[in-house]
Amino acid sequence: MALVTLKKAAELTGKNTSTIHRAMTNGRLSFTKSDAGERLIDVSELDRVFRLKATGDARNDASAVASNSAQSADSASELRELRAILDAERARATSLERDKEDLRSERDRLLRVIEEQATSMKLLTDQRQVEPPAPERRGFLARIFGR
Repeated sequence: MALVTLKKAAELTGKNTSTIHRAMTNGRLSFTKSDAGERLIDVSELDRVFRLKATGDARNDASAVASNSAQSADSASELRELRAILDAERARATSLERDKEDLRSERDRLLRVIEEQATSMKLLTDQRQVEPPAPERRGFLARIFGR
C-alpha cells in the first residue's frame, strides 16, 4: 500500500490538486491523515477514481508491466485457489443440506412411531370399572302411590 501526498497524487494522475481535493471532500476518494495532519492517498485508490497517467520513462513502464503481470499471475492463481475452496464449500453445504433432510424425515418417522405406541399404551392401560347405573330416585309421593 503506497501512500502519496496530494501534490504527488496530482502528478501521478495529471489532475489538478483542487480536483483531487474536491474528490476527497465529496467522499469519492478515500484518504488517511498522517500524524502531522497531512492527507495521504493510496495509489490504488487514485487509480480507481482517476486512472493513473502513463509515465514517459520506458524503464518505469517496463517495470510496471512486469509488476502487473506478476500480480496478475498471483491473482489468477489465488483466484483458482479461491474458486476451488468455494466449490468444496458448496459441495459440503449440499451434503449438509441432504443430511439435514434425512435427519428430519427420520425424526418425523420416529415421532409417528412414538405416537402410535402412546395410543396403544393408553388402550392397554385403560381399565376403568364400569359401574352399574344408579337406581332411579323417586320422591316421597311416588313411593307412596306406587308410581
